[in-house]
Amino acid sequence: MKHIFKEVAGDKSGPFKIYSEINEDSLKIVVLEHLKAWSTDVKKEQITNLSKLLSVDPEKYFENLKLYLETDSTNVTYEVEGNKFVLYYKTGSNIKIKYFFHGLHPVDYFATVDGLLHEFFKDRALYLNEVTKLQSQNSELVKCK
Repeated sequence: MKHIFKEVAGDKSGPFKIYSEINEDSLKIVVLEHLKAWSTDVKKEQITNLSKLLSVDPEKYFENLKLYLETDSTNVTYEVEGNKFVLYYKTGSNIKIKYFFHGLHPVDYFATVDGLLHEFFKDRALYLNEVTKLQSQNSELVKCK
């Protein structure tokens, strides 16, 4: 599972924050804008259906989607259009493709932010524990020299 959190500004909408939780064959997207929050869960079959719209292999489509959500690229833009989250990809010839779209449902803003903070602190504790282990291993290796 991979967690991505970023702030973006759409061409048509103001700045908003996107939290993506990417799993092996599905993903969860949370959008925060001002004091509003929306969420969606995207299952494997929905990803497959979207890939067919663009005539792209489902695995390649999902790999690209993960890459677009993970990286900051000027070729990728995001919008909240009504109750939909949309990811546009701009090709090398400057053609803008609606690469991904999915319906959003409103969720409680404060409960969502609280849940995200809980996840961030949990991840932080795991990462700090891993850093401590690596530092300890490094110290042992230095002693063995």
